[in-house]
Amino acid sequence: MIDFTQINLPWVARTLSTISTPTENIQYFDMGRMIELIYEECSNGLLVRKNSTGVDLVDSNNVTYESKKVTFKNAAKRSVRGAIVMNGWGGEKDVSDFVPADYYIFTDPKLLRACCVPSNMLYGIKKFGSNIRAHCNPQPEHFFLDGGERIDRDYFKEKEIFARNFIESIK
Repeated sequence: MIDFTQINLPWVARTLSTISTPTENIQYFDMGRMIELIYEECSNGLLVRKNSTGVDLVDSNNVTYESKKVTFKNAAKRSVRGAIVMNGWGGEKDVSDFVPADYYIFTDPKLLRACCVPSNMLYGIKKFGSNIRAHCNPQPEHFFLDGGERIDRDYFKEKEIFARNFIESIK
C-alpha cells in the first residue's frame, strides 16, 4: 500500500470540498470519476488512474485500489455500510466469482474523510442487482484524511457553465 502521507492531502481536501453537494443523480457517477482523478493528480505520481472493472487506481508495484464514494455511518462517522464495491456485475455471475482489488479507498466528500483498507476487511459481500455491495469497519489507523480546508467553489455548477458556454460557442 502507498504511503498516504506522501499525497498532497490539503489539496485533496480542498478539491473534495468542491464536489460535496451533487444535486442530480447523474452527478454521482461524475463524483466518483472526480475522486479518482483527485487521487491521481494529488498523489505526487504514486497512483495512476486505470479505471478498469474493479480497479480504479494502481501504484508503481501494481497494487490495485478501488475508489468508492461513501457516506460514513454510525456515531463516529467511520463505518461503511452497503458500499458498492463493484459496479456492473450483471448476468448470471454471483459473488463467488468476485475478485476484489487489493485495497479500497472509501471517501466521504461531505465530511472530507477518507480511509484505505485491505480487501480482506470487507464483509457481508452480496450481489444487489448488477452491483456487489459490502460493509467495512475501518480502524482509526486506516484513515488518512479527516477534515481540511473548504473552498467556496462548486465543481458541478462550474461544469454546467462550461458545458453551456461550450455549446454556445458552436453556434
